[in-house]
Amino acid sequence: MKYDVTALGEILIDYTPCGRNEYGYPMYIQNPGGGPVNLAAAVAAFGGKSAYIGKVGDDAQGRFLIDCLKKAGVDASGVCADPEYNTTLAFVTLYEDGGRDFTFYWNHEAHIRLSRDEVPYETIENSRVMHISSLTMTHEPARTATWEAIKRAKEAGVLISYDPNYRSAIWSAEDALAQINAVLPYVDIVKFSEEEAEMVAGTPDLEKCAEYFHSLGIKLCALTLGKDGAYISGRGVSFRNPAYTKDIVSVDTTGAGDIFWGSFLSRLVKEDDMNGALADEAFLKKAFSFASAAAGMSTAKKGGVPSVPKYEDVLAVL
Repeated sequence: MKYDVTALGEILIDYTPCGRNEYGYPMYIQNPGGGPVNLAAAVAAFGGKSAYIGKVGDDAQGRFLIDCLKKAGVDASGVCADPEYNTTLAFVTLYEDGGRDFTFYWNHEAHIRLSRDEVPYETIENSRVMHISSLTMTHEPARTATWEAIKRAKEAGVLISYDPNYRSAIWSAEDALAQINAVLPYVDIVKFSEEEAEMVAGTPDLEKCAEYFHSLGIKLCALTLGKDGAYISGRGVSFRNPAYTKDIVSVDTTGAGDIFWGSFLSRLVKEDDMNGALADEAFLKKAFSFASAAAGMSTAKKGGVPSVPKYEDVLAVL
């Protein structure tokens, strides 16, 4: 295969706070962002060959994002630029514990203008894994483009990874659930936050959430629990995976979940038999230990892509 992981989804600028100027006005750093972008950067950083498919505006911010993807080692040939719509933006609010909220400029921006005719399906078909989120399914034409990508991936036997990355500021729970529930029977592995899992499965019980996902044919689910780590469930294997917190002072959790999942995928694609690995407890514990370390270390820096730690630094703490 030409690519280990191809990610399709939202791409945007995160404007992250960086203090105040001499007049007391807030200042912001312009960081590349979007869950699939952060994930693709993590895969590339940890030895995988990744590609990203999406749409930016034909503007300075869009060119900045394409340049950032290339510098992160991600194939950006699947990114197209829209001359009529601007690059999507998000302003980040940070809290003392490293938590964050987002204000999105979304409904009329470029990333949701991706059409089915603009998707390079040969990239997907030449990948071991395709990763998607729900956020290209908020509006047309990107919704149809995402569904066509899923169809092509299934036909080509590509493993499909899914992270809904639900944002209540972007769309209602009702609308999101309709799209998430429609997608789930077509995907192979998922990462959900505990809040997302409860929203979809209708229960806060992690084991019951996992049972629900498996009943849909999903081979592996990772339910992330913030500082409490993650609950991992594959076919015939389940365990709690602790968060990595040693010597970490968290300043920004933006992208931590994406880096966690991308780090795991970077381990999975090294396996010749990925389906077998998804039921191998020893492999899963080792892979998710790596993923937790990478995600934990990322919270010590601001931003998504810029916070992906160095490969050797992650290996050094394991």
